[in-house]
Amino acid sequence: QYSRYRIDPFVCTDGDYFAPAGDAFSVYPGDDGEVLMSLRLRAFREALDDMRALEAAEAKCGRDAVIEAVEGEIGYELTFDRYPTGDDYIFGVRRRVAELLKQ
Repeated sequence: QYSRYRIDPFVCTDGDYFAPAGDAFSVYPGDDGEVLMSLRLRAFREALDDMRALEAAEAKCGRDAVIEAVEGEIGYELTFDRYPTGDDYIFGVRRRVAELLKQ
């Protein structure tokens, strides 16, 4: 809306130094005016869905059960400095939270 000139978001991924690469755009222009969602927007939506599931599981089973579902398999407390990096971890957490919600 407040752009001073047009850029190609597929070529200029940082919004002409406005933000880190990939952070400047949530959607991209597609063919014939179609909107293409960014990977960043998809990941953000998944994070919100995960948050809703964790909150629902906490309301149903309690905070300790949710913490066990999130941290139990790794055996340590999650922090910003210490966390699992494999994608199998998050899928396991999602499975365990889904089991809590089924109870």
